[in-house]
Amino acid sequence: MAADPHKFPAWFITFISVCICVTVASAQCTDGTYEHDGRVCCLCAAGTHLTEHCIKSYSYGKCKPCGPETYKSHPDTQTSCEPCTRCSHPNENLEEAESCTPARDRKCQCKVDHYCASDICRPCHPCTKCGEEGIKVRCTGKNDTVCNEKTEGGSSLGLIVAIIVAIVILALVGVVVCIWKKKKKQGVTLQQGNGNQNDVQLQLIEDVDLEPHLPSIAKVIGWKDMKDVARRSKMATAIEACEMNHPNDVEEQTYNLLKKWVESQGKGASKNLVRILIENDKRGKAEEVNETLAGTRNLPV
Repeated sequence: MAADPHKFPAWFITFISVCICVTVASAQCTDGTYEHDGRVCCLCAAGTHLTEHCIKSYSYGKCKPCGPETYKSHPDTQTSCEPCTRCSHPNENLEEAESCTPARDRKCQCKVDHYCASDICRPCHPCTKCGEEGIKVRCTGKNDTVCNEKTEGGSSLGLIVAIIVAIVILALVGVVVCIWKKKKKQGVTLQQGNGNQNDVQLQLIEDVDLEPHLPSIAKVIGWKDMKDVARRSKMATAIEACEMNHPNDVEEQTYNLLKKWVESQGKGASKNLVRILIENDKRGKAEEVNETLAGTRNLPV
């Protein structure tokens, strides 16, 4: 009797059934399997670690999520997670580019104005700073600055010459200004007569004793300008005292304030008085005082 071609042996049907069951069971292990004590266990997923193996095939054991600052990026049988990379090491010039998660490590990158040409940058280096030649390629986290080539002669030489000339001119201007200020402070030439050679230098060859001339000089100066002279010498208290001691007597106030001022100046009082009057734009009064004093000292007028 011929065999029925539509019938299969029992062992073949059993084999096919087992294969189908295994395939269905293994499909439940989405991240793969591993063997332990004769059982086929499911791998713990990324972001978790194994704490207990499975108790029956094609099932999960106990998987625990990674804790803070730890991660596991691939399914495996590890019983712990990896520590996250730190970007805050001293002197490495790094900063965080991507934060750490249970399934992904932290990514670091170079800080601004720093670079690293390799894939693992520890540390990053400061970017090169270009001078007058300028920047050809800007610095990024992956490459250093590229500067333009320095040009010799031509415009560079002209720039250097221009800078030197500017420095020399500024120095000369400074010298001229200093000389002018010094001459202005030392004395002023006043014109007399027809303006030919009759100039009078308001300066004293020697210091003159002002004591005998105080009444005359006080009348020439007057109370208002005498107060200005005293203020220049920081004698505000003396001014108030003269006004209180001699109310309504301007001449006496002027005389006494002049006397106090002369006492405070000492030996150089005569020269200082003429100089202060000139600096206060009282050239006429300075000339009168100078003539009063020069008349007794045979000074050239």
